[in-house]
Order: sequence, then C-alpha cells, then structure tokens
Amino acid sequence: MTIIDTGLRVRPTTEEDFSRVARFIHFYDTTVGEFSDFTEEDLREFSRMKRFEFTTGSWLVENGHEIVAFGMAWPHGPGLVCSFGIVHPDHTGHGLGTVCCDRAERRAGELLTPAGGVLRSFVDLNDRAGRALLGMRGYAVVRRQYTMVRGLPANEPVAVPDGVSIRAARRDEGRLLHTLVEETFAKHWAHVPRTYEEFNATTLHRGDTDPGLWFIAEADGEPVGILIATLDGSQGWVADLGVRDGWRRRGIGAALLMRAFAEFTERGATEVGLGVDASNATGAVRLYESVGMSARKVYEVHDLAIPAR
Repeated sequence: MTIIDTGLRVRPTTEEDFSRVARFIHFYDTTVGEFSDFTEEDLREFSRMKRFEFTTGSWLVENGHEIVAFGMAWPHGPGLVCSFGIVHPDHTGHGLGTVCCDRAERRAGELLTPAGGVLRSFVDLNDRAGRALLGMRGYAVVRRQYTMVRGLPANEPVAVPDGVSIRAARRDEGRLLHTLVEETFAKHWAHVPRTYEEFNATTLHRGDTDPGLWFIAEADGEPVGILIATLDGSQGWVADLGVRDGWRRRGIGAALLMRAFAEFTERGATEVGLGVDASNATGAVRLYESVGMSARKVYEVHDLAIPAR
C-alpha cells in the first residue's frame, strides 16, 4: 500500500474488490460517456488470463472507502502490454491520472524487460483530461475502437443465404469454436493467438457463458462462420463474430447477427452491443451499420515505446 496524499492510498486489487471496481468502472463510463460496455464478469475474465495477476498488474486508489481511481496493465502478446486507467470525475486535477500512468509504465517495463516493446493504453474519447495526459507523456494515437449498439425490436426476420444454415453450438464443440475464432481473426489488427486452454478459460467458462448464445454457420455441412455472445440482463453482447475467407461478403455475418438478435429478443433483451476496430480491414463496421448498429462509445488507442533494458 502507498499513501499518495492525506486520506488517499494506492493498493493492489484483490478478488474481494471486483464488485466494487466493476461498479466504479460503470459509474465512470456512464458519467463520462453515458454508456458502459463493461461488466463484473469482464473483470473476472482478466483474473483467468494466463500470466496476469491482479496483485501485480492492477491498482486502485481509495479516499477512505471510496474508489477514486483504478488501473490495470496486462501482457497482450510478444512485445506488447495493454493498459487503461480511469479517475473519478469529481477527483480530477489531483495527480491521480499520473499515478495510473506511472504504475502502468513501470509494470510495462517489468514485463517487457529486456527487449522493450510497446505499452498500449485505451481511453474514452470523451475523457479529455485522460487523452491530454497521455499526449503530454509521449503516447501517440494509433487507432480508434468503437462500441456499436442498437435496440432490439421484436419480430425481425432472419434472412439466411441460400445453401447456408445456422445452428446453436453444443458445449462439447469448444475446440471447433476455438479453431473458427482463431482462423477468422488471424489477420485482424493486434490479434494474439490463444491456445485452446486459454480460450476455454477466458471465453467458454465465463460466469455469463451460455451455449444457447453460441452459433455456427454451415455450408454443405462445413462450418464457415462463428458467433459467440453473452447476455447481461437486458443487454446482449456479441463477443466474437467471424466468417472464413472465401465465404465473406455473402451475407453470412449479417445472418449470424440477426440470429443472435432474435435469441436476445426472445430472452427479454432490449439492446445489443459489440466492440470493433474502427479501421477493420474486413469491412466489419459497414456490416454492423447494415444491421442498424451505430457507434455509441469511442476509444482512442495510444501507444508508448518502452525502451530496451
């Protein structure tokens, strides 16, 4: 634990803090940008990631019993560490953002020693103070990511291309799901391959997982597309959507989405969201716009070079 000011302390996050931290992130999101795309289960997924420990890779700043800042830094792949840090909107201007940056950069240095690499930080486009701080520290904007959302009206038709069928996956088809996700995401920007064991721990065994929300598109018995979704109350979420090379631009991605939307609606959801790289080379943003989705939240992606040691 570190004391940074009268009444303020910095300490590692523990599993007992997850619910409080998730509520803090939701508060920050809805205050800064009026929409949150983060759940407690997302936080718990980090705890199941290989090579990541909350005690060394995350921190929270408390004012008494109130969380006023939170941050994380985690290894994402060879030569790359990702991070984010957020400050309570009523506690800006007191150096808490600097605390988060210092800790993220220190952790990145530890993880990237000796060869060096890149620290990548994500910040809400509406968080002007956070973006300005990263700029002053030498980070460069390299990308934007969208959280795209739409409502879920009832009785929408699900059009499936000729020769294609969509079915729910079975729980014992985890390895097929992993193969489809890895193949269809292989060329995506910043994609880092996961072993089946990592995929199984972080995706198939989330607390909100439900095989009834896993869909496979098939053509002549061959799997050609995949969609994995979750549901949190009235909010549906598409975690993964991919179509194999050679089968793209045939309407399969849209059909998978509409099939998932219909399932969400049947379960009482009123809204669905997903995350996407704004510069996605496969035309994903256009696909999502074609089914009525639009950007509700925008993240700027900032990179900082971490020198070799």
